[in-house]
Amino acid sequence: MDGMTSYQSSGTRNGDLQKYSHNIGSNIQKISQNVKSMQQLVNQLGTDQDNQQLRAQLHQVQHYTGGLAKDTTVELRTFKSLSVPHGQDARTWHMQAERLTREFSQALNDFQNAQRQAAAKEKEALKKARADSDAHFF
Repeated sequence: MDGMTSYQSSGTRNGDLQKYSHNIGSNIQKISQNVKSMQQLVNQLGTDQDNQQLRAQLHQVQHYTGGLAKDTTVELRTFKSLSVPHGQDARTWHMQAERLTREFSQALNDFQNAQRQAAAKEKEALKKARADSDAHFF
């Protein structure tokens, strides 16, 4: 019976590893896609296409991506805390964990840069709007 229990827990463990690996990889792709969307929206700030709907869409993408990043952080920590398989599977798991960590770190850096760029563009557009508003009063 112990052999059966060990086999079942090993199968579950490998299933968990695959599930987390797939979810984390999928989340990294979503974050990267959202960063590209943010950059496109940011490029429209301060232009004739700039409006409240554009800004609301940008903030919605930022908020969703921030939540996705938090969820992915939790999943990556859980993935790394799972029992590591033995033998060749252990080497594969370590390589997978390193790759996911590296890709997630890069996606987070890109997201932070896009957020900074958005904040700078919004600040710049606000200054311009205030200057234009002040010019109309004099």
